[in-house]
Amino acid sequence: MSDDADGRTPEPQQPEKFPIGLIVAGALAIVLVITIFSNDHRTPVKFLGFSTAIQLWLIIFISGLVGAAIGWMVTTFRRRARRNRRND
Repeated sequence: MSDDADGRTPEPQQPEKFPIGLIVAGALAIVLVITIFSNDHRTPVKFLGFSTAIQLWLIIFISGLVGAAIGWMVTTFRRRARRNRRND
């Protein structure tokens, strides 16, 4: 074992954590893009009394954005709550 300049043994390095969440998010993004390019026809949409016909890929894209925004907000609120509990 080698010693540092001050005579102490170096701390063992911890293995890097596998970014499984990033890999899952990337796979879901790829599935979303494939689904968007596979659905290019118009479809009727009814929402809160409004009715229109728009491209299905646009509905899928907007749904993906809303889902990502909700996930981001939930993660942010959990981190903030955890940090506040630690500071109390």
